[in-house]
Amino acid sequence: MRGKDAKPRPMRMFIVRNSKTQPEWGLTEAGLKSITQRALSTIIKYQGVGDLYRIYTMSKVDGVDFNLAVIPGDFNV
Repeated sequence: MRGKDAKPRPMRMFIVRNSKTQPEWGLTEAGLKSITQRALSTIIKYQGVGDLYRIYTMSKVDGVDFNLAVIPGDFNV
C-alpha cells in the first residue's frame, strides 16, 4: 500500500495493432463487388489508423507514455 505522500507512478500505455498501417498497393478488378470490397477494406484500415492518432494525442495530453506495436510494412506471408 502506498502512502498519501508517495509520488505517482508513471502511466504507460501499450497498444498492439494486429494489422499493417502503411498503404498497400492492390489491383482491383472492374466491377461493383470488387470495388466495394476494396473501398470498405481501405475505410476500415484507415479508421483504425485514425483511432491510433486519437489515442496517441490523448495520451500526450494526459501525460501517458505511449507504446505501439504494429505489423511492419515489409512483412510478407
